[in-house]
Amino acid sequence: MTDRFSEYFNTFADQLARIEHEQWKSWATELLASEESLSEERKERWTKLIGMDWDDLTENDKNTDLLWVSQVLSIFEHDPFLSFVNILEFLLATRYAEGYVGEEVYDPQGLTDRDVGVQLIETARSLIKDIRTVEDKKKAEK
Repeated sequence: MTDRFSEYFNTFADQLARIEHEQWKSWATELLASEESLSEERKERWTKLIGMDWDDLTENDKNTDLLWVSQVLSIFEHDPFLSFVNILEFLLATRYAEGYVGEEVYDPQGLTDRDVGVQLIETARSLIKDIRTVEDKKKAEK
């Protein structure tokens, strides 16, 4: 990966780890309320972690969230650009199916929010093609 892409990728991973921590907090809160067999030690530790923001976690706790994120991001290893476009397509399709993205016209050009999503994906594919062309030229020059 290029240095610039690595920087974006690491920022993305950090953002996902923050989201993972929030997801875990929600899950752990529900489990604490419903599961009576948890040890007192675990209950105390989880209660403490539930009350903490990502920035206040120890490095060890952050690494636990990052470990889960790394499993998700492993899909990017083979082809990071294509995986990104696939994620965009999946999100658009899911949001459309759930009714979050519809045919309402909100754009002065008469585009629907679904049209804008499709354009975003097409633009991403075009940019990826351009990036690969430049990278291929650089490799050929070496």
